[in-house]
Amino acid sequence: MPTPETIPSWAIWVPAISAAIGGIIAVAGNTINNVINKRYEERRHLKDVIVKTASDSHKEHLELVKKRGGGIFPIESYIFHMAILSDILLDPDEISEEEVLNRLRKSNSIRRAHEKFDKEVRENMKKESALNNGIKADS
Repeated sequence: MPTPETIPSWAIWVPAISAAIGGIIAVAGNTINNVINKRYEERRHLKDVIVKTASDSHKEHLELVKKRGGGIFPIESYIFHMAILSDILLDPDEISEEEVLNRLRKSNSIRRAHEKFDKEVRENMKKESALNNGIKADS
C-alpha cells in the first residue's frame, strides 16, 4: 500500500482540478442553456403580444366599420403591421426617420400584396363555387 511519501503530488491535484473543470463546464452549459431559453421566451412573449395587439386593433376597426360602414383589411395585415412597428420600437439602435419610413413602406407593401392575394383567392373561390354549382345543376 502506498504511503503519503510515495504518492506523487500530481496524483492529489489531478482529481481536484478535474472536478473543478467539470463543475465549470456544467455551470457554463447551464448558463448558456438558460440564456437560450430566456431569449426564446422573450421572442414567444413578443409574438403573443403582437398577435394580441393586432387582434384587438382589428376588432376595434371591425366595430367602427359596423357602425360607420366601409371596408377592413384582413387580420393578417394588422399582424404584419404590428410586427414591423414592434421591430421599429424595440430596435436597440437609434434609427433615423428615413429608416422608420422605409420600414413603414415595407409594411404597407406587404399589406397591399396580401390584399391583392386575398382578392385573387376570393375570386378563385367564387369561380370554383360557380363551376361546382353549374356541375350540380347539370347533373
